[in-house]
Amino acid sequence: MAELERRRHNIFWPSISRSPKGRERAVLAKRCDRLRAMQTSVDAATEHLRLLPSENSLDALRLRHGFVRLTVGTTKDASDRAAPPLEYRPSATRLLSPNGIALKFCLIALLEAQARTKPGTRPGDNPWPLRGNGSQRGWTDFVATGAVNTGSGRGRSSAVDKNLRQVQSALKRLHAEHLVDLPNAAARHKKYEGFLLNREDGRRQWFNDLYRVPDDDREFFTVPLTLFTRGWIYVLQDSELALLLITARNRSLHGAEEQPLRGGTRVTNHGLGPDAFEAHRVLDYLGLIDVSSDYRRQEDGRVADYETEGAEPHRLLFHPDALEHSAVPTFLAEIEDQLAKPQPADDGSA
Repeated sequence: MAELERRRHNIFWPSISRSPKGRERAVLAKRCDRLRAMQTSVDAATEHLRLLPSENSLDALRLRHGFVRLTVGTTKDASDRAAPPLEYRPSATRLLSPNGIALKFCLIALLEAQARTKPGTRPGDNPWPLRGNGSQRGWTDFVATGAVNTGSGRGRSSAVDKNLRQVQSALKRLHAEHLVDLPNAAARHKKYEGFLLNREDGRRQWFNDLYRVPDDDREFFTVPLTLFTRGWIYVLQDSELALLLITARNRSLHGAEEQPLRGGTRVTNHGLGPDAFEAHRVLDYLGLIDVSSDYRRQEDGRVADYETEGAEPHRLLFHPDALEHSAVPTFLAEIEDQLAKPQPADDGSA
């Protein structure tokens, strides 16, 4: 055991990066097309986000540790081959959705609250209407989509209308997870207006309290504002965002040293299943994280001496400086470069 520990710290851990293959290529190509269509919307929403931190000299977003990691893990029969039920996940991975914006909107709402609130205090009343109107900013201005105006006359549906429906859907989900309070929930109309944030680390099945900006250094970790002000919040998918936050927390705690993410911890504490963990590939392509594998892993993906010593978990390291690049052009350049590479052979590797 001592020999194994010595080898862990003294032998090079190889990167597991490879170019995309199979269905991954088609999915990434479709994302590139969608981002090109969204570019104008992303630019506009990002500009609105840039204004928020400047209003209060905010230097980083504070997130409670419980937003991405449960202190007490899930049920004893949990498997690292599947994500646990929602009630056994922290907020970030409870909100994962392939099409919704609940996770992104939650993070944007936390940014807005901290931009106008001192640490240790509550934000007070929500100052924004859901829908922006002319010179009056609203929550729809902080949403970026590929929605366009459709129809005509009384049947016309504007892009702002579609953004509003997305915001309302996100708030409905956040309310179900006890992450927002709806003072007007009983109203027939505008039930989501004036919503209030609850603590971001609240559990689905527990009572939650109104949000207070964390002020105890032991209570929170920080995320660079460039996640928002350079457009990454709109470009990354939910699983990528969740994994990025996990690695940002690790860097906050351990500095610039790769940290292992064991299968058991990934599932029972972070609520991240194996499919969602595949987000590490795109984050690696973009230079946002490094991912290293067991140094004994062979080209076919198998680990030498696995039967007697098992396999070491992947080790991850977040690179905050990479967020300083503008998200859309960086994504398009890096992913198109990956797609231009020859497809790797299907050798069974991860």
